[in-house]
Amino acid sequence: LAEAELAVRQDARSFDALAFARLRSGDVAGAEDAMQHALAVGLREARLELHAALIADAAGADVGSHLAAARAGQAALWPSERRALDRLAASR
Repeated sequence: LAEAELAVRQDARSFDALAFARLRSGDVAGAEDAMQHALAVGLREARLELHAALIADAAGADVGSHLAAARAGQAALWPSERRALDRLAASR
């Protein structure tokens, strides 16, 4: 579904959706690639930053700046996303 959407709209949110779907399916390298495209647009939102942090964590990369940005905007996150953010922060 995310790939079909990306064929129509190549924007940050579509790349983010693809990145998170790939992460959830276990394709960490594919998630990293899609997230690089999402971040290249320059959109900085808490949800996108949370997804970037989760992907970086799965890849064993530094999550620092993404985690900080997600925490700064956490009021915009759903409760389940805030719990994921808290779990990630606690693991650091």
